[in-house]
Amino acid sequence: MNEYLEDKLVGTDFSFEKAQKKQKENQEIPCAFCDNYQLISEIEIIQTHWYEEPRGCSDGDCWHEAELQFICSQCDGRNRLLFDNSDVPYESRKKFEFNPEEQFKRMYLHLFKQVIKEYESDYQRGIVNNYIDNNRALFQLFLKQKKE
Repeated sequence: MNEYLEDKLVGTDFSFEKAQKKQKENQEIPCAFCDNYQLISEIEIIQTHWYEEPRGCSDGDCWHEAELQFICSQCDGRNRLLFDNSDVPYESRKKFEFNPEEQFKRMYLHLFKQVIKEYESDYQRGIVNNYIDNNRALFQLFLKQKKE
C-alpha cells in the first residue's frame, strides 16, 4: 500500500465489512399500504411462528419460524415480507443457496432496529409486500430463475 493511503487509513474506523453493514442498514423497504420508505435500521421486524402439535413419542410439540412482518411507522399498516420460490424445484427449495428468505434473514435480520417474536395466537395477517422478492439483486439474494 502506498504511504499516502496508509497515512489516511491509520486511525480511521474503516473496513470493507463495516461499509457493507452500513450500506445494508441504509437499504429502504416501502410500505405496501402507503409507499412510505423506511430504513432497515429503523424498522422493528416481526418474526412470526407457528406451532406443530405433538405426533407420536418424539415428533412435533415445537414452534417453527414463519414469515417476517413489519408495521409501517407512518400508517400502521402490517406488511408481510413474502418470497416466491416456485421457480426452484421443490426438493431444492429448503437449501440455503436457493432460499432467498433464509439468505435475507442471515444477511439482514440483525440490522433491524429490533426483532419481535410473535406466536401463532398473537400474530395477525397484513398485506403482502413483495418489494424484497421483486428486487433480489438489490438485496444480494438468489435471483429468480427464468422459465424456458
